[in-house]
Amino acid sequence: MKRILDYLPPLYDGILPEVFSRRIPAESLATCTDCAMCRRPGEPKAPAVRYFQPDARCCTYYPSLPNYLAGALLAEDSSALREGRERLRALLRAGEGAAPMVLGATPGYERRYGRLGDRGFGRWHGLLCPYFRSGPNDCAVWRFRNSVCATYFCRHAMGIPGAGFWRAVQRYLGVIEESLAAHALRRLGWPPERTRAFSVVYRNWEQVYRGAHDIVRGLSPWAVERIGGSAAQTALDGVKESLRRMLSRRLPGRLRLNPGLRVRRREDRVYLEVPGHISHCLHRPVWSAVQSFDARFVVEEVTEELRREHGLELSRGFLLALYRSGILLEGAG
Repeated sequence: MKRILDYLPPLYDGILPEVFSRRIPAESLATCTDCAMCRRPGEPKAPAVRYFQPDARCCTYYPSLPNYLAGALLAEDSSALREGRERLRALLRAGEGAAPMVLGATPGYERRYGRLGDRGFGRWHGLLCPYFRSGPNDCAVWRFRNSVCATYFCRHAMGIPGAGFWRAVQRYLGVIEESLAAHALRRLGWPPERTRAFSVVYRNWEQVYRGAHDIVRGLSPWAVERIGGSAAQTALDGVKESLRRMLSRRLPGRLRLNPGLRVRRREDRVYLEVPGHISHCLHRPVWSAVQSFDARFVVEEVTEELRREHGLELSRGFLLALYRSGILLEGAG
């Protein structure tokens, strides 16, 4: 179990609401150092799986760093982060993508991403993040990553509710990033009409970003709540509700097979694709057993018949995992 805060930049520890100190199951299926979305040498190609390139992966994305996170990196004097600082400063010298609120993607990158979109994500090296470096510690700015990078997991230990939870966290952090970045600029004396302009010509972005960091790091949770306003409160309510759903161990009394599943058979295995989510693999006998759930009978009756007639033991934990993954849905009573 890890705190939600353990997945976020350290700057947020102490300034975000108490709910972010809650402990949640570790996202153990998203293995960045041995990417779960890459095909292993000698591994047969699974149908319905879109593999990533090992030297590209989900780093085929250009993060927009809010001014205060960019400033936090620039203020960090650790030698381990030297490369990240140098890369960020090189982007500032180039000028493209630098704005009062964020240091974001260049126009050229946005055009490339617009052309390729999902076809390039995870695969095309031309979309690699400017902070990506080869090796085990492949993100040069990891401690200062933005809301998208901090909340993206290619696979979720808690299935679809887990994916929903991290989407809610991303929405909340997105609101916080924007509101805190704007607040810092106001404190620095920037007029409102200039805070959101990408066309602002300015020579000392480092001074602006470091100033924003100095302001944000001194905020209290109550100040962050006030600055975020109603939009942040609404997003925070979404985090709390999605956290409740993710941690729930409720298993419906009746279950049915998801009629929207895409099913592909290969030898002794069956690959199931839940539209909009990752693929799953079951052995044929287990797949046959799972098809027995059609909502006509309560779960206990189905599992007892499978045990008696076929010698198959489907535990509650296994059924809960199938339910969380969207393979089984709640059936009508």
